[in-house]
Formats: sequence, structure tokens, C-alpha cells
Amino acid sequence: MGASIMDKSGKPLLWGGLAAALLAGAGVALVFLLGDGTDARPRDAQLSHSLKGEGWDGDRISFQTRLKYFRAMEKTRHHLRLGTGGIDFDTTYPPGTFIGRVRLEVGKIRILAERFNIRFTDEQLNRELARIDHNSKNRLYLDAIKVTLDRDPRILRHCLAEPQQANERLRLIFAARPDVFQTAALRRIERLQDGLTADNFRVRAGDGYREVTYVIDPQGDPSPDSPGGPMPLPPKLHDVFAEQLQAPGDITRRVDYAAHYGVFKLLSRDEETYRVAMALVRQLPYTEWVRGEVARMVEDK
Repeated sequence: MGASIMDKSGKPLLWGGLAAALLAGAGVALVFLLGDGTDARPRDAQLSHSLKGEGWDGDRISFQTRLKYFRAMEKTRHHLRLGTGGIDFDTTYPPGTFIGRVRLEVGKIRILAERFNIRFTDEQLNRELARIDHNSKNRLYLDAIKVTLDRDPRILRHCLAEPQQANERLRLIFAARPDVFQTAALRRIERLQDGLTADNFRVRAGDGYREVTYVIDPQGDPSPDSPGGPMPLPPKLHDVFAEQLQAPGDITRRVDYAAHYGVFKLLSRDEETYRVAMALVRQLPYTEWVRGEVARMVEDK
């Protein structure tokens, strides 16, 4: 790593002085960036002692190193955004508050490696760093973060580029395979769709269905917020209803929303409205899935 400034006892200071030297030319005083200049590593290492041996990073970069630099980056962000503001960062954000957040970032990398056999090469991470540089809208902020990371290419790759690359890749995989990651939601919407076909079907409270009247071409205010009142027909459903709901009793195929699955049964219609029974099932959110996977990995250790 870069050279450290040493106090009289030989204890390395954090990078406040280096950050100020780098950014002085821009007229920005960032001596306060990393607080009083003391090294947070002993406290972080003590709090994360139980994490030793997890082996999530192999021989690339240790959890403790990630924790140290993640906390330093957050400290930089905090001061650039708020200034000192009279807030003691070390008191407001003690080292232990970052352990779960770093565990989550490392967990995403581990999910890719262990579940999908995807590991990033240095060349890929260097391209990601170049992309971050190219897309940055705040050079001062990015330069301050690089100073915080000692401008060490290895640390920059694994503390700045790798978490971002892992998160983007994992999101793409998650979105592309609903048959794998949304099995519970898909099974539930299938059961509710089957329930619509029953001869004695009725909308009852608590059974997963509700009755809604949609106005095809609303004029004025159809009072969409009133319970049970008419609602404007969403554009997404215009073609679905026109093609699939011709007569009472017709049931739509599954409608995929960004965060839900839906099915609809036509109860009655006229020239202006559709009266339908509908069921919506919430999809498993990406963040919830990731947290669950990381928690299971910890339990498996």
C-alpha cells in the first residue's frame, strides 16, 4: 500500500494528510476527511474477530481489510456530504455498524463464485474502474475515495470495482431467472389462478382476491383512492383485457409487473368499465433474496 505517516510511537496515521495534500489545489480543505487521523483497524479487527476464517475472499483480500477500507470510504462520503457538522463520526457510526454491510457485499461476491462459478479477473475489474472513472460526475468525490483507498490498484479493484460489478451481475442473473428465484410467488399465483376457475368462486375477505372496477376511458376523476371505487384502467392492462376478457368468466393469463404477478377474472363489463376479480402476488425482491442467501451461507459455515 501507499506510504503511511507515522506518529512518535510508530503508529500509522490514516490518510487525512494525504487527502488534503491531493485536493489542496482544488481549494478544498479535506484535512478532516478521516477524522483525527487514528487508525481504525484495531477496533474493526477486534469487532470482526469472529469473522476470521470465513474464507469468503480466499487469498485475494481479507474481510478485515475490506471492513477497514469500507469504513474509511463511508467516513469520506460522510464528510464530503455533510462536513464536520459537529458530528463525531466514530461515535455516530462505530466500526461494528459496518460489519453487516461488508458481509453483504462480500456475500454477493461469494454467491457468484460458489453458486454460479463466476469470478472476476483483474482485467475485468480494471475495465470496471475505467468505467467508473469515465461515468463519474463528481471528480472531487472520486479522487477523495481513491485517496482513502491509498490509490493501491489491488485495493481499488476489490473494494471499489468488485462490489459494484458483483451487484450488477447478480441483479442480471436474478432478473433473468424467475423460474429459479420466484418459485414461491409463481406457485402462489398459479394456485390463485386455479381458484378463479371454480364454479362456486366468490370474492371473500382474506382469500387473496379482491373485486375492482376499472374505467376504460375515465373522464374527470374516477376516485381511484376510494375503497371499492372505480379506477382508471392501467395502460399495461388495456390490451390484456381487450384480448383476454371477452365474456364474464374469462380469466387472463399471468400478468408480470415489476414487483408483482397478477391474474384477473371478468365478472361483468359494459362499454365503459370492466368489473373483475383480481389477485396480486408480491415477487421476491432482489435485496431480500441476497440477504437470505448470505444468511444461509453464514449458517452453513
